[in-house]
Amino acid sequence: MNIKASYLITLLLTTCLSTVSLIANAKKVTIEINKDERLTVVFVQDKNNGATAQQQYLEGVFSLAQKNDIRELKAFSVLRTLAGTSKPAAMAFYAWKNADASHKVRNSKKYKTELAPLKALGWNELSAADVDFSVQTHYKFDSNKTYTFAEVWLKDSAAYDKYYRGTAALREKMGAKILFKLSPNEYNSLTKGPYSPDFIILIEWPNKQAPEQYVQSVDFKPYQPFIDAGLAKLGWYEIGFPASNAEIYN
Repeated sequence: MNIKASYLITLLLTTCLSTVSLIANAKKVTIEINKDERLTVVFVQDKNNGATAQQQYLEGVFSLAQKNDIRELKAFSVLRTLAGTSKPAAMAFYAWKNADASHKVRNSKKYKTELAPLKALGWNELSAADVDFSVQTHYKFDSNKTYTFAEVWLKDSAAYDKYYRGTAALREKMGAKILFKLSPNEYNSLTKGPYSPDFIILIEWPNKQAPEQYVQSVDFKPYQPFIDAGLAKLGWYEIGFPASNAEIYN
């Protein structure tokens, strides 16, 4: 698949990314990641007057990537920030052919000297978390459900584990399903610091109210001290149903 930079610019960089229309029949989408591929999860928050830098950056990056070295999986609008200070407008999943393909681009002289400096000119925030997959994997999305994505930085892993294990029964009772809980292999961000999140977590909820009902539940409250002790930082976002460029804009 040959990805055109202009397609990606429209997909990711327009601040008016909207929720996918679900007025028609309910939809289901499956995202597949092949064995040895590297998943990159990108969050963006545009900067005023940053469009030119954005275009130059993306056109440069995708000209460096050889054909089939990277493919766009799906884009998501970020509907709201549930916790944390970051306010991204959009999130997207990409798959590199492998980790070496991403390194080839990012370690190149052109990227380091010409392209990387453009990130701060085009975005208030641009972060990328990379996860390498040793087996073929797929994730299913249902438009009748609600999805949240979390970036989790730990200060006390034992305390966090007590929270996570202790609230498993509550999540099951509510019908929440953890699609993935992954530790990034690499990470970079303009504003969130140099350290990678310990986990990135994608959760499916039965409805839009469920995430807030979860943290407000009497069954959650006994574990609040553990999550407070365990977290150094948290970014938690409600995301829209995964879409292609055509689904968002048509």
